[in-house]
Amino acid sequence: MPKKKPSKKKKVNTSPPKRNLQELQDSRAGGQIALRGFTYQLLYTCYLILSELDSNVSFILEGIEDIDKVIYEINLSDTTHIQIKHSSDKQSASFLRDPMKNFLEAIDTPSTQK
Repeated sequence: MPKKKPSKKKKVNTSPPKRNLQELQDSRAGGQIALRGFTYQLLYTCYLILSELDSNVSFILEGIEDIDKVIYEINLSDTTHIQIKHSSDKQSASFLRDPMKNFLEAIDTPSTQK
């Protein structure tokens, strides 16, 4: 008879209940933080577009990275991938772990362009 796998214990939320609606609202600020990041990204993209004078340059939002700047030349294109991060808090180097992982994945992936 096969052995049973030990069951994993479910984690139980042990945080105390919120004392009032303001405390509950303050604990659910993730959407506001994400919206601030998207706004910052959009404003930076607008800055890049407005400061670019070359008509052979285009920008792709949410491509390989947050912004992909593509320069088109005869039979060739050159892409610069830009990762945007915004935080009102001081960050340590560990903050870059996930963006760097994504960047390295993009670098290691073969390009279909010649």
